[in-house]
Amino acid sequence: MSERSRTPAGVKLAVTNRPKTVIAALALVFMAVGLLAAFALSLQPAKYQATATIAMTPEDRSDPVSEAGLWEVLSRGQATRTSALVLGSTRFLPSDALKSGVVYEVGAVPETTLIEAKVTAGSPAEAEAVLKNALDAGLTTAQGISGPFALRVVTPVEGSAVRTSSSPKQLLIALGGGGLVAGAGLGFVLVRVFRTNDTSDSDEKSPEPEPVVEAPQVKTPAAKTEAAIPTPSP
Repeated sequence: MSERSRTPAGVKLAVTNRPKTVIAALALVFMAVGLLAAFALSLQPAKYQATATIAMTPEDRSDPVSEAGLWEVLSRGQATRTSALVLGSTRFLPSDALKSGVVYEVGAVPETTLIEAKVTAGSPAEAEAVLKNALDAGLTTAQGISGPFALRVVTPVEGSAVRTSSSPKQLLIALGGGGLVAGAGLGFVLVRVFRTNDTSDSDEKSPEPEPVVEAPQVKTPAAKTEAAIPTPSP
């Protein structure tokens, strides 16, 4: 049995006869699903991220020749990666911060002599406070093993926290609008499919014209004329 024959007649009739109603109904259903998903996601706690950037530079700049060699070493990236590993240790975080689910990340920025530190927490104040405490404790340790290089914070922690999760309004607009467009698109596709199937069915059911058979022409043989035989005279 084909897919077209398994389609309920009522559904097929509704889609083909009222396409705008079907498209609008699917759009509203999908939009409602998107709004429900946005509402569920908005119930989750918000996340905020505080950031700070640390620059690694030669500590002694009195000798230009020596400074040039130190910049050459820094350009290889090994010194910044090592310092980032030291700064990224979770032992610099308060114990209560770890229990509350705070995320602490530190990494060297590629192709630079910069190190970026981030803390993600449940509030802007918490994220900035945890990051500041971690850097205050970590920079002292990292500076002790950095050799002829100095570590300096070039972007302050204060005021750097931003929200990383979407706001409820953004979720409603994105998921609700996305569901509306997706439902309307699905309805349009269904209408096109059912109309195409109806056209195919009508083409299959239309009788083909019977071929016209011409009657064979019968050729009548021409009558033979007998030659007159002269009668002898008495």
